Amino acid sequence: MVALHTSRPSKRGESDFFSKLETLLGDGAHLWAELNSHTLGSGNECDVLLADVEVGVFAIEVKAIIIDQIEEMGTQACTIAYPDGKQTKHPLDQARGGMNSLRNYLLKRAEGSKERHPLPFMSHCVAFPKISTTEFSEAFASSRQLMDQAAGFFIFRDDLDSSAALITKLRTIRAGRSSASQRQVDFLVDNLSVDAPVKRRPRSSTADAERARVAIQRIAAASTRVGSNVAPKIDLPRDRAFLGDDDPKVAIFQGAPGTGKTLELMSLALEHAKVGRRVLFTCYNLVLASYLEGLLAHEDIDDSLAAEIDVMPVGRLLKLVDHDGQVIAHSYDTVCVDEAQDFSARGFDGIRLVAKPDARWFLADGPGQELFGDAVAAPLLVRARERAAELGTLFKLQGSKRAANASLQIARSVRDLAPNGERLSAWYSRRAIQRRPAQQALALDVEAVPDPAELIDIRYWSDPPGKVECFQQVLADLLERLERERRPYDLAVLVSRTKREALNLETVRRALDLMGVPYLDQTIDANKSMVLPEKHVRLVSYSSARGIEASRVLLLDVGQAFWRPKNKSEAEVSRTMLYVALTRGRLGTTVLSAPVDRSAVYLQFLQASVDEYERLMNAEIGP
Repeated sequence: MVALHTSRPSKRGESDFFSKLETLLGDGAHLWAELNSHTLGSGNECDVLLADVEVGVFAIEVKAIIIDQIEEMGTQACTIAYPDGKQTKHPLDQARGGMNSLRNYLLKRAEGSKERHPLPFMSHCVAFPKISTTEFSEAFASSRQLMDQAAGFFIFRDDLDSSAALITKLRTIRAGRSSASQRQVDFLVDNLSVDAPVKRRPRSSTADAERARVAIQRIAAASTRVGSNVAPKIDLPRDRAFLGDDDPKVAIFQGAPGTGKTLELMSLALEHAKVGRRVLFTCYNLVLASYLEGLLAHEDIDDSLAAEIDVMPVGRLLKLVDHDGQVIAHSYDTVCVDEAQDFSARGFDGIRLVAKPDARWFLADGPGQELFGDAVAAPLLVRARERAAELGTLFKLQGSKRAANASLQIARSVRDLAPNGERLSAWYSRRAIQRRPAQQALALDVEAVPDPAELIDIRYWSDPPGKVECFQQVLADLLERLERERRPYDLAVLVSRTKREALNLETVRRALDLMGVPYLDQTIDANKSMVLPEKHVRLVSYSSARGIEASRVLLLDVGQAFWRPKNKSEAEVSRTMLYVALTRGRLGTTVLSAPVDRSAVYLQFLQASVDEYERLMNAEIGP
């Protein structure tokens, strides 16, 4: 008996095909229906998934139409007439898109698995249960290429006449690929089961939902340009969506951390998805990818819009390419690459494989902000920078979208000078200093806005009362403040995490547990791909914090995580990582360290910078 793991399809034609499969397939076969953005989190829908150890695994796009509804058909172009309009997407592209979205979802579920190959090979195909092979051949016999495509990818009505006919067709479609092992089929059942439900489209936290609304508002305000008589060079990247025929194929956004590069990419991704373009949004770190998926889960972003965007960290993308590159090749009309400066040549090669030849490329690039791999830019990135500069599509973003003014200046002093504080006074003498405003009570019915004069708050725990107790007190202070600011639980705790040691990670976990505060620990590999749930604090390592945002941020282990640099390269990495950490908080940043770390060079510099800023801020203004 066939095992069903979802309800039957809601559409009659698809349901009839599904029932036919139930009748023809034997014991050991598994079926799922309508795996879409609600079940996979994002991406295209897979109408039917079939898995059988003997036959293989197939992602099937179902077209329950008659031959007269196909107005034109080629190997790449197709027009199908429906009562409510025409569809111009090729069914095979839809099948492949659904399969790739499914594979992306399953790879996230497999992260942390000890299995070498947890995912089975998958094949994609199209079912035309109301059209016979003869009808199709008579209509399109003039195209030899289309007939070859049909033989290798299409299931027709006569293929459903018997079990033997169906199995023969499926094995032809599988075309010599390895069949699935029982363990791989079990992996599908475990992760796509009604008994252990597929995680529905992730519900992001209220704070992340607000950040998504910013991107949506930006799209609404943007003037989308589709004409062909506008010069490529423009002043503001957000004033258009690069959708005209004469638009350049590459645009790059450069700027310091916190200047809004990721938001620019997300706005463009949504704008391109809005006109039906398939979008790949790729980045380096898993936590940023989960943060972006949380933005896409916002209720104001329509399911059909989110379905056109695949958020995929480059490591997962390369696994898909290695698994079966030909299936995912040339899938995307638009490519958005965040953290481009950290991508290797192999990473860009993987993106080139999955992008269509005429795809539009948008890169968020931070020269000098490399945190992973080789500091030397990949050859493709070098060429892209040169090309964008020639076309006038290399945009320098200025001003932080996150940190308050005083905190941002202190963070910039770290970026420019740390750990050498000898030039701090001269550095600040060339910059505007905020004056401390008169103290005002926060109205309980008004959401807080950044205080431009709020400084970075540096604290040290003491014993007594003890480290855990001090952690609890600081966390309670921050959570209470966020409650008053109407941003409850919107706190990110950054910790130093290596493979050998976690420093104070265990302490902050214990403190939160004792307080009964729920948290998502994204220092654990298996949690890095999870969207932050509502009313949860985020725990994340310094190396994974780039691109995320919170109203308030607590930094731990600064004295241990940022040591005295041995050379110039190490100093640049430390400055960049600490600058990133100091610019994650929209309303403010708190640093909590051990008393013994007072002599740590970066903590000393940070304290000196805060003291100098406060001295200048409190200085009397002359007449």
